[in-house]
Amino acid sequence: KLGPSVDAEAGGQPSANADGDGADEDGISLMPVFVAGQTSTVSVNVMNINGQAIGARLAIHIDWNGDGDFDDAGEVVSTTVTDGTNGAVNLPIPVPQNALTGSNLGFRVRLSTDANAALSATGPAPNGEVEDYHVQVIAYDYGDLADNNTTGSYPTNLTNGSGEGVG
Repeated sequence: KLGPSVDAEAGGQPSANADGDGADEDGISLMPVFVAGQTSTVSVNVMNINGQAIGARLAIHIDWNGDGDFDDAGEVVSTTVTDGTNGAVNLPIPVPQNALTGSNLGFRVRLSTDANAALSATGPAPNGEVEDYHVQVIAYDYGDLADNNTTGSYPTNLTNGSGEGVG
């Protein structure tokens, strides 16, 4: 399961805030900041006590381009959750440089002993849990002046501390 409670339902309950089945999405207690072109780590509270040596598959699907699906390259990351796990599983999430910024993006977490079901953003799974969230991506504007690392150049990248956050 994801988080301390399980919220099973026969079919999805879509809503504008991704909470149509109630506000019981509790597998992620603190969503990280997602920055275009950087990697963020998502900590998911997971319990896997299925007794199977193969473990379970934890998959996170993110609609980085906001096109309403999780079908594009880079929109799923996953890891194996070994039997006996009861606590935080940290999953690094690389955010594409061209991710849509300033908009709510679909973010789905799936856990199942059926790896194919977990890796598919839609459809049933024989066990486990699914939770939906919205996330936003921010980007930095570093400017466009020449940067040749000599006296009088204009720093335009993260390594030399230039830039400001934008939504």
